[in-house]
Amino acid sequence: MDIWKQLGTDKNLESLADELRSLESVPNRAVFYMCSEMIQLMENVYLDLNLEETWNHKDNEGWKRLFENWARNPQINEVWKKTQETYGKRFISFWDRHLIEEIP
Repeated sequence: MDIWKQLGTDKNLESLADELRSLESVPNRAVFYMCSEMIQLMENVYLDLNLEETWNHKDNEGWKRLFENWARNPQINEVWKKTQETYGKRFISFWDRHLIEEIP
């Protein structure tokens, strides 16, 4: 995640950061890389807590609310749409089943 932080803040990496993100609808590179870090945190938590099997467990209610709130954010969603192929297949499937279908 330090890579994302450097790309989002280091002025010397601006051209590389801009080439990598290439998202017109995300206002700036700092937003893009912050959203990327947030999505990576989500995948890390998904794997660490085995959310595939424990998503509805009451001990995970806080994570569940946080994930659902973040998934509703338009900027996070835009970054997700553009970068989801860089995440694990199980996490992509989890996102599609729990963070799109369950949200009203």
